Amino acid sequence: MLALQTPPLFFTMPKIFFTGDGMEEKVLTDKHKEVTIDKDTNLAGDAFITALIIQGDNTKVCLNKGLRVGEVIYGHRTSSSNNPNNPVLELRGANVDTIRNFGKVKLSADSTVHTIKDTDAVVCCGASNVNNIFAKKVFMFNRSKATTVEAQEIRLKDDSIINDSITFSKPNGRSVLPVLEVCNRAKFSGALNLNGHSKYCFYINGGQATVQNSAPAQKTASAAAKAQGASAPQTADSEGFAGVAGNTKLKEELTRFVIKPVKDPRYQEMGVKMPNGILFFGPPGNGKTHMAKALAKETGRNFVEIKLSDIGSEFINKTAANLKKKMDEAVKQKPVVIFMDEIDSIAPSRADSSSGHNETTKVVNELLIAANNCADNDVLIIYATNTPEVLDAALKRSGRIDHRFEIKNPDFETRVELLKMYAGQYKNVDEAINYETLAEQSEGLISSDFVTLANYAAIMAVEDDSSINQTHILKAIEKSKQDKEGRRVIRGFAFA
Repeated sequence: MLALQTPPLFFTMPKIFFTGDGMEEKVLTDKHKEVTIDKDTNLAGDAFITALIIQGDNTKVCLNKGLRVGEVIYGHRTSSSNNPNNPVLELRGANVDTIRNFGKVKLSADSTVHTIKDTDAVVCCGASNVNNIFAKKVFMFNRSKATTVEAQEIRLKDDSIINDSITFSKPNGRSVLPVLEVCNRAKFSGALNLNGHSKYCFYINGGQATVQNSAPAQKTASAAAKAQGASAPQTADSEGFAGVAGNTKLKEELTRFVIKPVKDPRYQEMGVKMPNGILFFGPPGNGKTHMAKALAKETGRNFVEIKLSDIGSEFINKTAANLKKKMDEAVKQKPVVIFMDEIDSIAPSRADSSSGHNETTKVVNELLIAANNCADNDVLIIYATNTPEVLDAALKRSGRIDHRFEIKNPDFETRVELLKMYAGQYKNVDEAINYETLAEQSEGLISSDFVTLANYAAIMAVEDDSSINQTHILKAIEKSKQDKEGRRVIRGFAFA
């Protein structure tokens, strides 16, 4: 970290804001699929717009309270990020899912945005709330909040908060010293990803910063959180569903029943209830945890995993107390997805309980209390189990688990994607590989097997002093299948 000889002054905001003077007033009602604006406009009304397209040089647009917009995009932005003709967008209480391709964006008056990207400068104030910001410069004032921020210069002031992660971006072609400033009761708590920078400016003056890690690697969970069982808020898998191979139908169902009700303002306008909890079930090794993290990313929420192995205790009443403590800690990170794997270990059916019945009842009751109406508190609980039939009936009822999703052994399409994904992680791979043929041969393997077989194929390629080819992967598939049968295989020879 670069030590500063003199404290830097907090950023002085340029006069990019406007009050509506000389702007065209436009009022919208009802629903609109697409609206195009090519002049300075003050837009108001009670309306939903799927896509708002801004055109023209130096265009200034203000979106007021009552407007709900799916995407706001500037359509004619040049490749130069320093172009003085970049447009300016201001939100005064509006609700927008995505904003992109703007020069400057200001949020105020309780505005909410899911994602801002490809933007030069973002200013948040007036208790505005943004999940994800990708910009060059980010300035936060007056009780504004953000979950994840990636920028070159980040300055927080006046009770503003970033509560998940900060990543320093690096401009193409030149090296610029990144800056993080936390002042006047502002708070940052989360991972600081240096993204290859060896030096950076970190200045605190009356603010609070709790950095879980500051390593160049993209790790987000602190060692202390791991040791406690319930992690501090993590950056969910950075690619979301894009980082999950195949599973097309499952992704579609999750999008329909979980992501859209959480993110799309049309569902909220209709009164659609967000799920309190969902259940992932199916055979082990098929990526329940990975899917849960990707789902958290898609919904723009923090991800907290409660490790049930750290909840159990040999002392009476202690397991229930540990569960309550972990749940309370996780809820503080809202909006949050709480993931609980192997839920059957603490919430088995009480109908057949004999020994330990009282203790089991206390733990299940504590879980049921936490599961009630958690959607109203911006909390989604994802439970996972290999044996859904043994879960307690009270937990499985609607209102606690609203949707169930089976994560099966990978189908043909998913096996193709898994082979491409894991083989593609290695440096030297034969372009002539027929992944469809390999997918046919790999039927019966679970998702985690593909990580191991790709690594084994790479080992054989090194031993043969060649690229990874079709033969290597076929032998690796055969080894994986024979290992499941309890045999050990060395270069094609099986041993009992």
